[in-house]
Amino acid sequence: HEIGNPINSIKMTLEVLINNFKEYDTKTKLEYLGSLHSEFSRLEELLRGIKSFNMFEHLTSRATAIQPLLDNLLQLLKNEIEAQGIDLRVSYPEKPVSCQSDPRALHQSLLNIISNAIDALAGRPGPFIAVEVGQNGREATIIIRDNGCGIADDKMKELFLPFSSNKPRHIGLGLTIVKKLLAQMNGTVEIESRRQQGTEVLVRLPLAAAHER
Repeated sequence: HEIGNPINSIKMTLEVLINNFKEYDTKTKLEYLGSLHSEFSRLEELLRGIKSFNMFEHLTSRATAIQPLLDNLLQLLKNEIEAQGIDLRVSYPEKPVSCQSDPRALHQSLLNIISNAIDALAGRPGPFIAVEVGQNGREATIIIRDNGCGIADDKMKELFLPFSSNKPRHIGLGLTIVKKLLAQMNGTVEIESRRQQGTEVLVRLPLAAAHER
């Protein structure tokens, strides 16, 4: 019904507008057109999400240096982070860490997680995002913390369900995609969050073979 709902809304809005077009003034017509635009945008976002969900069906795992991948990703998000006045704190270990992953899929996973953190910090005082890369046994770890709005307890159990989102107008596929991609790379994702205090996301991936020698 995620596709059906906006389509039905568009259809009903168009029917009302067509049947009353001559009677409605310009302001009312523009309001209906604005509603149509909003529903089309939601449908477009939904289709993009479904495309992302399906585009990583065949992953190619290889040794992936985490620091340059993260540096590149954070550079892409730099303007958005600075625009919100977010204090970005990045910590890398002295010895570079490489994991076994598909770099495109890891990039997409971390992009979804950090984008969620940025959204959660909207309007928060002293906003920060802390990214910490490390190693634990045979696993590479990436921790992303923020002091954003957090997640309500009753929403925690729904985090990885498709089309579940606590953000208005969001389709709720971001974390579903993250979990799917990490599982395909023999990785995991864990999330701890407290309402109005912040969220911590822990990503674990197998170390690249060279690190196990």
